[in-house]
Amino acid sequence: MLGENTEEGKAKFLEDLENTHRLFKGYVAERRPAMDIDKLATGEIWYGSEALSNLLVDSVGTSEAYLVERMVEAQVFAVKLEPQKTMTRKLGLAVSAGVESATLKVLGLIDAAGWQRR
Repeated sequence: MLGENTEEGKAKFLEDLENTHRLFKGYVAERRPAMDIDKLATGEIWYGSEALSNLLVDSVGTSEAYLVERMVEAQVFAVKLEPQKTMTRKLGLAVSAGVESATLKVLGLIDAAGWQRR
């Protein structure tokens, strides 16, 4: 690969490339028997409607549209990673919860005292 390009190396590369192409054509032909593989496996590029009319694809669309369509048939889970809480953050949350609880108790006492005076 990084060595000198020899005639033997080039021949081996072309042989491997031809074998890969043959295997690929067999794979596609097996899965799409209605398609004329010899007519289409020429190295050309087939875009959108051309690929559709030649049976190379089942439909033309965006990946987002495909995923939205598939979500109807599948279970989709959302995963969210949250940063690990540090000791300082945990302490801050505990203090905040304590202050909130104390404030609610004081407001409750003030409210109760107001009702008692009436």
